[in-house]
Amino acid sequence: GGAHLNVVAQAGIHMRSFERNDHIQVCYDGELFRRVLMMPGASAEQRAHAALALTRSDCIDPALSPTLRDRLDPERAAMLDGIRERDLTPLTRSRLHARRAAVWAAIAFDQARHGESAAAAAAAAGERALGELPGVRVADLGEDRRAEYVDAMVRVGASRWASTVAAKSSG
Repeated sequence: GGAHLNVVAQAGIHMRSFERNDHIQVCYDGELFRRVLMMPGASAEQRAHAALALTRSDCIDPALSPTLRDRLDPERAAMLDGIRERDLTPLTRSRLHARRAAVWAAIAFDQARHGESAAAAAAAAGERALGELPGVRVADLGEDRRAEYVDAMVRVGASRWASTVAAKSSG
């Protein structure tokens, strides 16, 4: 636990931790992953792995204010959208589509919370989230990564529901 975190901190690796569902979630702050994204010689696969590591929803501080969260999700989407799919392995390509779906669903959900003023944007983000799901080949994910697809499906479903409720309440 704490002793291991002290060792990695001495090596210059910074970790963040917060409580989530009665357990402590420990996440890397991502500095090296950000560097990979900036490296001109990084392969598409390396860039995709860095983007996937930086956009994990379980590493978002649950205490983050709604305003900061509203800014974070579009940054996450832009990072994922910047990855070229052509040179990715099938596993990484499927993970990328699942993560994009989850992030765009979060954006749609956030926009739906804003009601009438953001209804069109929420619908567009929801469609984008839904459009990413066919790119996920569940067989390529394997058992150890299947939870990423389930997470994306749940988030897309929730965002679609929120967009419908927001549209009905504004109409």
